[in-house]
Amino acid sequence: MSSPYSKIVKKKFDSISAEAAYEQQRNGVLMVDVRDDQEFMEGHARGAHHIPVHELPHRLHELPTDQPVLLMSDQNARARAAAELLAASGLVASTVEGGIREWRAKGHPIEM
Repeated sequence: MSSPYSKIVKKKFDSISAEAAYEQQRNGVLMVDVRDDQEFMEGHARGAHHIPVHELPHRLHELPTDQPVLLMSDQNARARAAAELLAASGLVASTVEGGIREWRAKGHPIEM
């Protein structure tokens, strides 16, 4: 199943490990959790900005244009859809492989 943005993507995006994402976030790269409100409230990566994937097209102005963005979802489907949208908008994004489940499994910090 492809997202509605898959036909307009001009450049690809990367998928990186939870460990690499953690290091990038520690070095100042913005992480955006694209899950819904309830999922976000149940626990998210410490410091993650919350923009549900369905709101992203209207909130692109909140994202930096001068650095990549890390995208987090549950198991990565929504993060991939978000990455396609960002790529089509000229932004650089990476999805976190395994999403929040892998983040938790690796013992990275979680906020409620």
